[in-house]
Amino acid sequence: IALETANIDTWNRHYLRPESKQSYPDENLVRLIRSLPARDTASSSPSDDSTSASRVQSGQARTDSSPAGDTVLRALDFGCGSGRHIPLLLESGYRVQGCDSSENAIVHCKATYPEAEFFRCAGDSAESLLSRERYSLIVCWGVLHYLTEENARELLSALCASLIPGGFLLGTLRKDSDTQFTHSAVGDSGIRLSNETELVRFLESQFTDYQYGFMERTPLGKTQQIIAHWFFRARKPAK
Repeated sequence: IALETANIDTWNRHYLRPESKQSYPDENLVRLIRSLPARDTASSSPSDDSTSASRVQSGQARTDSSPAGDTVLRALDFGCGSGRHIPLLLESGYRVQGCDSSENAIVHCKATYPEAEFFRCAGDSAESLLSRERYSLIVCWGVLHYLTEENARELLSALCASLIPGGFLLGTLRKDSDTQFTHSAVGDSGIRLSNETELVRFLESQFTDYQYGFMERTPLGKTQQIIAHWFFRARKPAK
């Protein structure tokens, strides 16, 4: 799996900056995790937390049954960064692993979240992790748009293969309306923007059961800099 390592020095410097040590989860990920079927009650329905700030489009309708055979609830935060989503996953009842290509990010996470396991993943090490583990839930937040389309599809395939039947992938892609990235602290790292057609084609390379929405906002006082992300929930077939 060819991950974004050309700018690893940029990311290692980034994770030494105090502002990179975010301790709160992305609200869209909170909503997506809350939308997952209840694991202890097969008849429970997922909540629809769409708001005026996000539009949701549906792929194939999904069932509300829990992932079959899931005796240990395992979650992977692939590209965990400083670990902002680790407490959310732990509080949601998962046994959590996190991985990132930045050594500084992993050092920080190991010291901050001892309840979880962390690994540095790049190239062969990422492929090894994904080939030996199976997860009920994988989060890939703020990762895929740093890869070429070919490499992102390769990673999507590996993530899908690492899900148990009925498991979920929650992720993001940077939206084509984004104008802020080049002004950010990691603006010298490469990025790929996607329109809706490209998003759907990307998801449908591995999934038929998916939903997506988008978020747009601006930094305070910088209304010309639009931060825009697609976010999605995709489910592996139960059989």
